[in-house]
Amino acid sequence: MRGLSRRLGVLALSLSLVATFAPAAAAQDITKIHAVQGTGGASPLVGSIVTVQGVVVADLQGSGQWGGFYLQEEDVDAATDPAGAAASEGIFVFSATAVDAGDIVTLTGRVGEFNGQTQIGSVSALEITGNDPSLVTATEVTLPVSAITDFERWEGMLLTFPQDLYIAEFFNYDRFGEIVLTTTRQYQGTHEAEPGAAANAVSAANALARITLDDTLNVQNPNVTRHPDGSEFTLLNTFRGGDILQDVEGVLGYAFNIYRLHPTTGATHIEANPRPTAPDPIPGDLRVASFNVLNFFTNLDTTSGSGPCGPTGTLECRGANTAEEYRRQLDKLVAGIVAMDVDIVGIQEIENDIRTDDFNRAHDAVQTLVEELNAVEGAGTWKWVGAVDHYNDYPVRNEIIYRPAAVTPVGSPVALAHEAFDATRPGDIEPLGRPPLAQTFRSNAKGSKQPFTVVVNHFKSKGSDCASIGDPDLGDGQANCNLTRVAQSVALLDFIEELEEESSGVLVIGDLNSYANEDPITTLEAGGLIDLVERYEGEDAYTYVFDGQLGYLDTALATRSMSNWVKGLTVFHINADEPDLLDYDMTFKSPAQDALYEPLPYRVSDHDPVIVGISFGGPGGGR
Repeated sequence: MRGLSRRLGVLALSLSLVATFAPAAAAQDITKIHAVQGTGGASPLVGSIVTVQGVVVADLQGSGQWGGFYLQEEDVDAATDPAGAAASEGIFVFSATAVDAGDIVTLTGRVGEFNGQTQIGSVSALEITGNDPSLVTATEVTLPVSAITDFERWEGMLLTFPQDLYIAEFFNYDRFGEIVLTTTRQYQGTHEAEPGAAANAVSAANALARITLDDTLNVQNPNVTRHPDGSEFTLLNTFRGGDILQDVEGVLGYAFNIYRLHPTTGATHIEANPRPTAPDPIPGDLRVASFNVLNFFTNLDTTSGSGPCGPTGTLECRGANTAEEYRRQLDKLVAGIVAMDVDIVGIQEIENDIRTDDFNRAHDAVQTLVEELNAVEGAGTWKWVGAVDHYNDYPVRNEIIYRPAAVTPVGSPVALAHEAFDATRPGDIEPLGRPPLAQTFRSNAKGSKQPFTVVVNHFKSKGSDCASIGDPDLGDGQANCNLTRVAQSVALLDFIEELEEESSGVLVIGDLNSYANEDPITTLEAGGLIDLVERYEGEDAYTYVFDGQLGYLDTALATRSMSNWVKGLTVFHINADEPDLLDYDMTFKSPAQDALYEPLPYRVSDHDPVIVGISFGGPGGGR
């Protein structure tokens, strides 16, 4: 609906446009733009008819743009008095009269506020008296600002940023052309600090060191998607999170609750975070991966309401909407698993289909994945550990697949049945989590007889509210349902204690929906588990990007006995740094954006896989 509201707002203003023109006003009748803007959040002259004069610093009148242009006071007429110095020298003019950047314009119109931006509309006189862009100099702005309201000082003005800015967030890039730029790669508050005041201080500082780069369009999913260097985004001209932009320049606007920079020239793009073609090499004879596969369903999501997915057949399907999307998703997923070059994969977010009354074989999604992998890598290369006797009613579940040439299962897989995962909220049929799934293995390597156990987890997400069960968001940076995830950690520790009786060590992997310093993780560490991501990747580790801030929700932890066998760990950055414009999903995308797909592992999910290297007979050769 956001794109629709944009269009309706522009339409409403265009209906109010009065396009009659008269000679320009005399110099004594001209109001300075900084007087129109004022020093507050809104103009002190709202509703007044004013005549202003300035230079066009950005023309956004083209098809699909914002229906007007930005006008800035000439440098010679900029405010010099202390009071006026805090007021902006630029303003948006809602007008369909053709202008070009650099035009010197005198116009009369009515002052108003639209979506929080000061503007002049109902233009009744407009005269172009020349063209000289040199009359306005771009104002140099350095991030961070001291407060978000500082940006109001530059609303409507031509700005330039002298520093390197990092591409941090691109969730809205495909639909709205927005990219968040930051002074450095930012991390979640609870990744860097303890929940509460310390974590919130990190998040608050992050907010002051960022700006949104807009594509100058006011439409959704354009046929031509603008790369931040000013050219077209293509499969041969992409970007990744962590890349650097230099020479960023544009006009600062305000719309949809954020300040946004409309670029007037392409930035210099530096590929500071190139795509990996393979995981970084790590020691170890065996490699175990954790991979959130972002809702791989074989049942298509063809309904707008509930059903026909989940064990009950009444829950929403969460994966591909069409057969074409399904094929695209599956091809990317297979490519991703093959590229990891591992022996065991603990999977999260794969369809939980255990019904036998729908004329499909049980466990279709995981079996389909294994079949597709074997079609690529050879018959019998991959196997599924098999069914367990407990699947709760959540639409997705945890699974384990493995290479029988590398490891042999010991016994059957076991799932944890516990109310911490199986309980539901009032009025909700979905449980609070996905049961942890464990399988014990032995390495097939000569002399490697120690049984070790892999436990795959997917804790309750942060996205939905748990207030109905007394677990609200406390505002400490841990978001919704933190106590629920802590209870799941406690249940997992009891499960691990049982598993250790038949194993020489337990490796805990999965998406715990908790950052490094949050209570669920510290509970597991207090229970004796060792954070392997922290040990091997250090403070810069991440597997996920949310709101332009990094952290690792996907993790690997080990019991002390298991940690002796672990030789290394790496994160395979094929997803979190890639814009979702490149994913399999065709929803909302224009035909040109759909065509950007290719069956490569990049952006098969929004989570990066975590890979652990293990050796039971010395340091291990690695690969």
